[in-house]
Amino acid sequence: MMTTNKTIVFVFLSIFALIISIALLVALSIYIRSSYIVLSAAVLSLIGSSLFLIRFLYRTFINETSTYKEKYTFWVMSYSMFIVVVFTIPLGYFINVYDQKRYTKNFLDLLNSVEFKSILKLGTENDVYVQLGNTNTGWSKTRLVLPESSNASMYLNNGYCGLNYDDDSSTSMKKSISKYLDKDRLKNNQIDLAKLSIMVHEFGHCLDMKRDFISFNTKLIPEKNTLIIGKNAIVPKMRSKAKDIESYLLLAQDSTLWKEVFADVYASGYMFVNHPNEAFQITKGLQEYRLKNKKDDPEHNSSCYLNVVLTSTKPKSNEELIKWSDKIREDKKCNSGFY
Repeated sequence: MMTTNKTIVFVFLSIFALIISIALLVALSIYIRSSYIVLSAAVLSLIGSSLFLIRFLYRTFINETSTYKEKYTFWVMSYSMFIVVVFTIPLGYFINVYDQKRYTKNFLDLLNSVEFKSILKLGTENDVYVQLGNTNTGWSKTRLVLPESSNASMYLNNGYCGLNYDDDSSTSMKKSISKYLDKDRLKNNQIDLAKLSIMVHEFGHCLDMKRDFISFNTKLIPEKNTLIIGKNAIVPKMRSKAKDIESYLLLAQDSTLWKEVFADVYASGYMFVNHPNEAFQITKGLQEYRLKNKKDDPEHNSSCYLNVVLTSTKPKSNEELIKWSDKIREDKKCNSGFY
């Protein structure tokens, strides 16, 4: 009986080891830059557990009375299992390479798209260059489930802004934003307004934060020797604590909602200026999306401010968007603890 019990335990342990090894190998291949020791341990665990299972199955089903057909079937299935195990080892790597190639193709399409050209035009109007993140700079930030990764993001570099965007990762958000748009009109439209709305949102982050850095405002000479010339992207109640670049960056981490409100409001305002026929529906869809996800993503819950957008006087030109967005964000009706 003990032998049977031990066998059962070892079989299940082998199955557990097999599953964990596969999951670990995929994770190590995609997410983690691991050492050869860790990878080797995972591979050996996978091979060892597979061999034990084959040995157990052989002793269970094959004996002296087994027919040739039964033995043949067993070894064919064992060989098949071995092939599956071998191909599982580099599975994560193959997924990684395939998705990067897909991202590269989408990047090239997006680079020449109407939506990104609209962003470049908007950047020119605001005296800032926008660089689209390629496979080297944007893939991991939009496709992998990592801290700070997102379907779309904006980062500030030395004098320019970088936009990361992936359309496949944005499917759910785009669906919500375009919820109230006329479906027939949506199909015939030459521009993807939901995609453009997300990209303009990210560009809004660029405009909001670039006002605070000397590298984007070389014509301005700061009173003190500092990179920081403004505190627009910091929550008002924390601004007095932003004394230098170090304190500014620390406080910026606690100002996420403040920055997200500006970006959402700016994107909505852009739509009212450039696509007035669809702007209300897009803003309404975005508002509901933010409200639906407020528990899981409170730092993006700009729904109250988007409601202010819907009921306020709309901007008439792109030149008005920054001041208009600041004014909406400064509205104290939403009571977001900014002051």
